[in-house]
Amino acid sequence: MRKIIKQLLFFLWKKIVSYKNQQYVFLMAHVRSGSSLMTHILCTNDDILGFGEYSYEISDEDDLETFNFDVRRKSREFFSKPTYITNQINDSYCFPDKRLLKLKRLKFIFLIRQPQEAISSMYQLTKRFDQTHLTLEKLVDQYCKQVNYLLKLKDAISEDQYVFLTYESLIRNPENQLNRLSSFLKLNQPLSPEYNLQKFTHHSGDPSEHICSQKIKTTKSPQIKLDKVLLERAQTVYNKALVSFKKEN
Repeated sequence: MRKIIKQLLFFLWKKIVSYKNQQYVFLMAHVRSGSSLMTHILCTNDDILGFGEYSYEISDEDDLETFNFDVRRKSREFFSKPTYITNQINDSYCFPDKRLLKLKRLKFIFLIRQPQEAISSMYQLTKRFDQTHLTLEKLVDQYCKQVNYLLKLKDAISEDQYVFLTYESLIRNPENQLNRLSSFLKLNQPLSPEYNLQKFTHHSGDPSEHICSQKIKTTKSPQIKLDKVLLERAQTVYNKALVSFKKEN
């Protein structure tokens, strides 16, 4: 019954309004990169509508439209007119067809974090949810795989479609970094380091209490001691990403 109601709502929504030219901004990151923080900052701005970290595979423009509707349905914002619909993506499932990426109404924010901090935070999360099968080696594998995916995705889009930042630069100099993002997205009002809690807070993305502070602040996970070989492997991938992204930003 719920599926039928959803299909009916989608049909009526498409009949009443047309969002064929809707713009999108996708936050492309990895687990524990600060992506939930960035998503809250984006969704506090009136020009941007999203529903946190939202698993949705987009293969063509019809999928984009369905995704647009689904974010509005979850947000109860069927007829609002934000400049952008956004999604927080920490995995490599979202864009199976790279031809879709050439659409100029798609924008991307790439966000990465130093591996020692990120993997320590990932490890704390596995303890919280009793995911003992995720060894440090597997966490490093996951980190490297996603950062390498971001590099491949970057190479599939135009330079004017994306902006890059690190978690560390966002924490150290939030005003500068948020002004860069605001300018890139041509927002009517600049992004603010203070943000609102959302309907998806604690239900999608970061489950910790840090996200409830409603402002950018320094947080530090208990540090784990990574095997030297594992850390060097992750650091090599991170350094490679810094060089590749900064060369063109």
